[in-house]
Amino acid sequence: MFSRKKLKETGRKNFFKNYWCVVAVCFLLSYLTGVYATSTNGIHQYDNEKVTREVVYNMNHYSTYQAIFRNHKEIPNVVKTEIDSWMQPVKYLVQLGDSIIQFINGNFLFAIACFIGGVLYIGYYFFFASVFRIGCYEFFIENHTKKMRRMNILFANFKKGKYLNTVKVMFLRKFYLILWCFTIVGGIVKYYEYRMIPYILAEDSHISFHDAHMLSKKMMQGMKWKTFLLDASYLGWYFLSVLTFGFLSIFYVNPYKQSTEIALYKFLRENQA
Repeated sequence: MFSRKKLKETGRKNFFKNYWCVVAVCFLLSYLTGVYATSTNGIHQYDNEKVTREVVYNMNHYSTYQAIFRNHKEIPNVVKTEIDSWMQPVKYLVQLGDSIIQFINGNFLFAIACFIGGVLYIGYYFFFASVFRIGCYEFFIENHTKKMRRMNILFANFKKGKYLNTVKVMFLRKFYLILWCFTIVGGIVKYYEYRMIPYILAEDSHISFHDAHMLSKKMMQGMKWKTFLLDASYLGWYFLSVLTFGFLSIFYVNPYKQSTEIALYKFLRENQA
């Protein structure tokens, strides 16, 4: 039976049994792949002194819960940062298009700079970041199921026989998600439908995109709303992380959430597939 409380307890247990390794891998996952953008790419956007000052002021007039969430204007920024990170490849595709327009208009140097920047980022995202991300997930799955954790597993998918299929599956996942985003509501639904593809790929690096998609779709059938609520349960933690300049996310929230995500994947794989 699905239980957010039980999943989070399992995630917390697996996180703390190998604390520093899990924190280190989450840190690498965040900085090298853009996952957990609120703690690495977005925190600098906040006026932390202002936020802290307002919360302290509110604590003198309201309960602790009210004091934190009265400063509701900052909450959309947390969500916005996550969306911006998720849509980074789209931004660089637009940059490539803009470089063509600039070239036509005669701004040759600017066009070339935009084009090179876009190509380099897209290449980095799909040919390194997405592959490294799968290696990190493989580490977390191993941390969940085994006593021994191998740090070299982070680069396992760069090996011959795994690399190209990993790039292909992750590229197709992102490509279809971008297309679905143009339907707005469909993008949200498909995000959860495709949610388990990276974890499935981490366990079977030779699986095709079609098979991974079908399995993820089956696993998430009837579970999208529950998974959304599980995600939403961390919003308060990420907002509190702003008050600690992102350190709370690095040393607690991100590893805790990622370990819980693995617990969710294992639950769905065992009970839904």
